[in-house]
Amino acid sequence: MVNPEVTYERDISRSYMKIPAVEKACLDERLIFSRAYKGILPMEKCYVNGSGQYWYNISGHQALDAYCKMNGITREFFEMLILCICRQLEILEWNLVDTRCLVVDPEYIFVNSSGEDISFILYPDTKGDFWDELRQLMEYLLTKLNHSDKQGVHQAYQIYHKTLTDGYSITELKQTILESRVRKERIEESPVCEVPACEEGSGCKEDFAESRQEDVWQSLEKKLHNLVGRVKEILFYKKEGKEEIPIVVYPEEENEKEVTIHPTICLTSALGEPQGKLIYEGRLDCPDFELAKGSCILGKNPRVKLYLPRETISQFHAKFEYYDKKYYVEDMNSTNGTFINEEMLRYKEVRELVPGDILCFADVKYRFL
Repeated sequence: MVNPEVTYERDISRSYMKIPAVEKACLDERLIFSRAYKGILPMEKCYVNGSGQYWYNISGHQALDAYCKMNGITREFFEMLILCICRQLEILEWNLVDTRCLVVDPEYIFVNSSGEDISFILYPDTKGDFWDELRQLMEYLLTKLNHSDKQGVHQAYQIYHKTLTDGYSITELKQTILESRVRKERIEESPVCEVPACEEGSGCKEDFAESRQEDVWQSLEKKLHNLVGRVKEILFYKKEGKEEIPIVVYPEEENEKEVTIHPTICLTSALGEPQGKLIYEGRLDCPDFELAKGSCILGKNPRVKLYLPRETISQFHAKFEYYDKKYYVEDMNSTNGTFINEEMLRYKEVRELVPGDILCFADVKYRFL
């Protein structure tokens, strides 16, 4: 674990995690700042009121613990994470940096929005035990792993048991994962069905393959024909005795648009509790939302409950929580930020919502009721 006095700061374009610096500059600190390491978040040392701080640029990333809550852990992600840790250890050893500087706490490992890139931080304090922290990380991952994948769970426990033995090496961890991948590829490449047995030279195997290919093409042709017919039903209509004529919808003139009169909405219910609604206020075609009595995510990822497909919205932009009859919002380290009454939220800052609050997700404006 790194220093628990962690704070977060952000401006309009960047987000930072700030950790108090070690009291005395050490060799590891100089080595860390001497070059940029692939897979390590950019780091600066700043002084605030005479006290040193390490500033890590975490823009566009989610902490691993938050990522796990939203997505869970797949076998592929688990393998990628362990291999990334092994690679970072090799890089640090090659550059003579103490491996204990690599932080493997789920709160300080960061994942990008697509889940395809994992980044770490270096903290130049060698008081902890890296291998013990790695074992704790493994125990955490096992609770988040998708247990419907029995082979993935079995492999994860194999790696975990290796971390319990004394004197194991990162090479053993890598070898276990690579061997598992080879076995998986062999299973996937094994044939699903076999060609019926026949006499050699009779040509029946070739005939069977050709007939199978012909069946596939006929099936595709039939599906394409049905799809074209369905599209024509939607885009065209028939006049009696005449050919099909496309329906053309012309945009209405701006001055001919009907004025929509919105009814007066009560900000609170009869019990004085918030209704848990987000009412869109703008000229774009954005939906209103009703917040769930629990936890829900707003973003442009199709898997989230509050789906808002705008270019300025992050995949996982903001999180809403409901407990004690109150609603709370938290920015998920989005690229363009979350604002409440024109005040930008910092990463991991949780704010209670009050009926009438104006929320802006990037440039999309909502009123909370």
